[in-house]
Amino acid sequence: MSDLNWNSIKLIRQSKPMKECSNNRSAIQQAIKDIGSMDREYNIRYDLDEGLRIIGREVIAIGSITEVMTTGREIFKGAIMNSAYKIIMAHNHPFGEIAPSKTDYEAHDKIKAIGDIVGIPLVDSLIVNEKEGISIPKYRKERDNAFLRWLRR
Repeated sequence: MSDLNWNSIKLIRQSKPMKECSNNRSAIQQAIKDIGSMDREYNIRYDLDEGLRIIGREVIAIGSITEVMTTGREIFKGAIMNSAYKIIMAHNHPFGEIAPSKTDYEAHDKIKAIGDIVGIPLVDSLIVNEKEGISIPKYRKERDNAFLRWLRR
């Protein structure tokens, strides 16, 4: 028993909560500001408090010009340590096109499932470039609705 090393973690907030992200427009604007003009793909996590204010943000990974890879462990470690109530994920597409790829949809679904398990729900997944951004779940819903309207013709 005496051979065990004990670890302790202490949360020290370096600033007050940032702006509220109660809608995806404000979150998109923040992501454009933070990573929209980067020359490689960046994956960033925003930690939210109960009032949906940003209480922390972390660059999870920096990738290449075409992809960025992350795992649930890397995404949720900081969120848990920061006592996040919910999270928003964002990544950029350096060369303009913001439509989600199949990989983007799969990553969103996987992060959402992990968040549900650990009790830190994923509020949104965003893709941004220098000028604009989209919400992956909102984009998926609009795409699916357009397809259903087309089928009903």
